[in-house]
Amino acid sequence: MYVDLRATASPPEVLWTLTGLLALGINLWLLRDALLDAHALERRGQNGAKKIAVRTAIGVQVGLTAAQVIVVAIGVISMLTPPDNPAAPVTPLLVVVTAGIVMIEALLTLVAFFTRVRRSQLLDYLESEIRETVSRRHAETMVELIHNTEVSTEARDGAQHAYKETDSINEKILAVHRQVLANNEAATEAARNLKEYMEGQEEVRHQRENDAEDRADARSDRDQDRQDERDTIAQERQDTRDERRDERERNRT
Repeated sequence: MYVDLRATASPPEVLWTLTGLLALGINLWLLRDALLDAHALERRGQNGAKKIAVRTAIGVQVGLTAAQVIVVAIGVISMLTPPDNPAAPVTPLLVVVTAGIVMIEALLTLVAFFTRVRRSQLLDYLESEIRETVSRRHAETMVELIHNTEVSTEARDGAQHAYKETDSINEKILAVHRQVLANNEAATEAARNLKEYMEGQEEVRHQRENDAEDRADARSDRDQDRQDERDTIAQERQDTRDERRDERERNRT
């Protein structure tokens, strides 16, 4: 549908709408600039204060851009809406409102530019701080490297001395180990000789015990034979006495 803006738009409405479009374009450009800074930081992998500053700037630009969009939208709607009385003159109130809206748009634009300038200053300051920190750390690293080199030289000399001492101690330990092995071999030989001696003594003891048992058995057999012989003699004597007694009794009868 065609709308004749000459019949519906008043000069103040056209003024603040065009001013709003100009301010909106400036804010969109500043928002794009902040987004490019954020993208550059992401590519370089930088975080910390720089990232916070850029994100803060993006948030401010989004808010300012939204305000400009609202102002432009109000202007466009006002321009498209037919006035109640097209012949009515421009009132002082409308002039004041238009001047106020234009000043607000100008202030919003100035705030956007101020935010951009402050962001650039903050990023430059942070960059200088980073360079200074890197330079200071580099100097500290060099000093520490020199110190570590000196310490490493002393440590190397100490390590060489410790190596020689360790080598000497190892030789002594090896000599002691050899002596221990010799002592172990001698102890093993002595234990083997002692075992053989003890086995020989045990055999001698068993032989003596066996000989003693044999002698005891022989003595017991001899005693038994003697006892049997005495019993036999006693029995023979008893038999002789019995025979004589029987013979005397027969002679009496």
